[in-house]
Amino acid sequence: MIKLILLIVILPLSFKSNGQNAKQLLQQSYSKCLTIKNGYYDLEKRIKWMNEKDTVDYGQYKFYFRKLKNDSLYTVAFNSELIYKGEYIRNVMYTGSEYVTFSKKDSSAKIMSNAKWTKTIMDRRHNDIFNFYLPFTSEDCMPLPKASDYTDGRHIFKFIAKELQNKMLCYHLQMIEYPKFDSSEIINILQRKYDYWINTQDQLPIKYTASSKILNSVDTLNEYMSYSLKKYNLNNLQGKNLMQLQLSSIPAYCNLQDYIETKKIELLSTDELAPNWTLPSLNSENVSLADYKGQIVLIDFFYKSCYPCLKALPILQSLHQKYQSKGLAVVGIDIVDKDNNDLKTFFSKRGINYKILLADKDVVNDYKISVAPTIYLIDKNGKILYANTGFNESFEAKLEELLKNNL
Repeated sequence: MIKLILLIVILPLSFKSNGQNAKQLLQQSYSKCLTIKNGYYDLEKRIKWMNEKDTVDYGQYKFYFRKLKNDSLYTVAFNSELIYKGEYIRNVMYTGSEYVTFSKKDSSAKIMSNAKWTKTIMDRRHNDIFNFYLPFTSEDCMPLPKASDYTDGRHIFKFIAKELQNKMLCYHLQMIEYPKFDSSEIINILQRKYDYWINTQDQLPIKYTASSKILNSVDTLNEYMSYSLKKYNLNNLQGKNLMQLQLSSIPAYCNLQDYIETKKIELLSTDELAPNWTLPSLNSENVSLADYKGQIVLIDFFYKSCYPCLKALPILQSLHQKYQSKGLAVVGIDIVDKDNNDLKTFFSKRGINYKILLADKDVVNDYKISVAPTIYLIDKNGKILYANTGFNESFEAKLEELLKNNL
């Protein structure tokens, strides 16, 4: 009995000690990351998206960087080289004044000045930063914990063990976060778990993973990301390595040309005759646009892991139920997914019972599809009534108005 009482008393103290130790080590690592001014690292990235079954290799990045002050586009000047499955793919460079994409395989190289192409660079910024090792390159050293995380009861900290990672002895630490639930959202993160491996020699994070448990409408799914450093050299960027951030480092055989904006793909015009199509349904029957002659057809070009597409689904189902008897046919055309059984389950769980078809290249090209969702409304004579991309709050009201005026 005495032993049991001692165990009950000792265990909470042990957990508190481990949690406190984890907090201290993470705070030390955060402080150390704040001192980083420049450097090089070799990064390996692996990801499993919530609607995918397996974790896949997202490439290796050789990355030179120098932190910038008061830059409106990036926190660092950088030269990022992507290698995928052992094969060189491309370089992306930002000098602080110019944004350049080039390939060492050939002579292709495009340059944009900040002043002229700010919006275009901003559009690319998200994809670039997704490939950064953020503890070294971001202003807040994310995803290391913020100061408020340590006092927020929604965050739990653990010391896991000392472990070897990439031949470096590390502290394996963990933070579990329970975000607030928002019932108005289609997607809610139920739990985020961050694992960090902190090098015992220099207190720097040399690997982190982020795994999320996600409630997607009625499905509980998992997403996983891993960012791992194979090697790094910090605050020692000089000479030849420092030149990696200058235009002069681009191979001389690359023909550096000013970027020319590609022409935006315009959707089919109002009153234009909608191209016919014949596509397979989830039950492997062929369905044609011509089958809906004399009806108004609402077509949603989508794919199931697209967040704005998910937001649109309940509205489309509501319109289907409300106007089907009055001559509306709602048709979903999936432009990405091909697994019939998976899609059947996906839509059955969500109570979606309008027709779902699988796209081919011809229908994607004919309807100028470059963004999901893309919505077309086709009148009883087969002409385009309405075409738009994306999802916003006015989506339902606009379609309601058109349907009331044309049914």
